[in-house]
Amino acid sequence: MAKYNKPLNRSITVVCAIFIVLLSIVLSLVTFRIYTTAMYGKFQSDMTNVITYVQSHIDNDDLAECVETITESKKYKKLQTFMDDFVDHYDVHYLYILKPLNANPTYNMMSVCSASTTYEKENEPEMVLHLGDTPEDAYSSETAQEFIDILNGKELVFFVEKTEWGTDYTAAQPLMTSEGEPYAILCVDESIDDIQSTIYVNTAVNIALIIVLGVLFILLLALFLPAHGGGGGVCKARRGGGALDAGVHICLVVVADVNHVG
Repeated sequence: MAKYNKPLNRSITVVCAIFIVLLSIVLSLVTFRIYTTAMYGKFQSDMTNVITYVQSHIDNDDLAECVETITESKKYKKLQTFMDDFVDHYDVHYLYILKPLNANPTYNMMSVCSASTTYEKENEPEMVLHLGDTPEDAYSSETAQEFIDILNGKELVFFVEKTEWGTDYTAAQPLMTSEGEPYAILCVDESIDDIQSTIYVNTAVNIALIIVLGVLFILLLALFLPAHGGGGGVCKARRGGGALDAGVHICLVVVADVNHVG
């Protein structure tokens, strides 16, 4: 009967291995989804508060005139000081106002008001943007088109933006004059590089734990079945009247410990 044990034991092992692989895939997807949903949900809540707070300090008609004439008004300078002070004291990656010009590969975006930290102004003045600046290739044509679509809308939009400096989660709010004309977009960015790495590591650890526990389970099962006579089977042909019945077979699977039979 031992010769029947090995095929059945092997089948059980294969089924367990397939189950563990499927379990790893499903749980990894669920875990990744839970982590990312929680992460983006927290970012959206915090970034919405920032957008609302900064927007309350903007005189839209005055700022729209500044954009049109490329001239800094007193209110503009006050807004610039406020935004600079904000990024000095609060943990945001970037805070800025821009106007999309076109969807060309270069010179597709105009800076309206970009917040800079004290360190940046003192040590990296060439990186500080001013009203009317149009960086050559800071944005791809795809990203520029996305900002154009946002400007033509009225809702706060969240999206992932990949740049040469890393991956940011961006909140973009169209700004409109008192007459309802959109003229620029208020944006706040948060870096998600470190958080994404943490999510990937945690997901990988969960998969590794599932695989290790699964392998241990298979090994214990492989040791348990032969020791208890599990998986044995005897196939007998049923005979009647001295002749084999039309190829009919009955398979009797022995699952009890043979030492306890009888």
